[in-house]
Amino acid sequence: MDKEALLNGYFDNTLTESELIAFNELLEKDASFAEELAFRKNLKHGIHINERARIKATIKKFETANNKQTFQQKYFKWIAAATTITFILIALNQYTQNPKPETLFQEFYTGYPNIIAPSERSKNNIDSLTQSAFAAYDREAFKEALEGFKILEEQQKTAYTSLYIGICYLELKNSVAAIEILQKAISLNNTYSLTAKWYLALAYLQNDQPESAIEILKQYAVLEEPFKQEAEKLYNKLK
Repeated sequence: MDKEALLNGYFDNTLTESELIAFNELLEKDASFAEELAFRKNLKHGIHINERARIKATIKKFETANNKQTFQQKYFKWIAAATTITFILIALNQYTQNPKPETLFQEFYTGYPNIIAPSERSKNNIDSLTQSAFAAYDREAFKEALEGFKILEEQQKTAYTSLYIGICYLELKNSVAAIEILQKAISLNNTYSLTAKWYLALAYLQNDQPESAIEILKQYAVLEEPFKQEAEKLYNKLK
């Protein structure tokens, strides 16, 4: 599948699992592809600017035309202009009143604590690879931690690695990769799956996919504490 098709599928939310993998690989290796994705995302955030420009252009147009028209013509033209501007302002107000997904992500996101290999635990009880990965995680060296967790994922297939890999991707702002691995963490249906579901909702927000986040948050009643209350608050802000 070519790059354009991958981008279109991404924004339409129709990428298959294999296409999502290809998309993620391009995002990591192809700088121009990553720039194009960022550019298209930024287009969404320019809506309110365009709407304000439309308002100014509409007013200017009718002011110019009114200089050459009769009072009655001016009256009806201004009624039409006022109606147009009112609808634009209503649409703009609705847009600006709804918090942006990235803003909500920043408000609700907190990293998941290291509960596997905290520094105070005896080193004799933890293998060196696990200890090294979590040491990097604790000092917020997320790229280094990510590489360590990936090795753990391949060698030991522990229950928690997919969750921590996903969080590392979120910290590194690679939301596409985070979504993929967190979906895997949920499918494992283990102790960490409910936690992974909360972070998947946040990953969708970071990736500007609020509708997908809402679908997960509808199930907030089954999320474990401490995420249950936060999930309910976030859902109410998005719906």
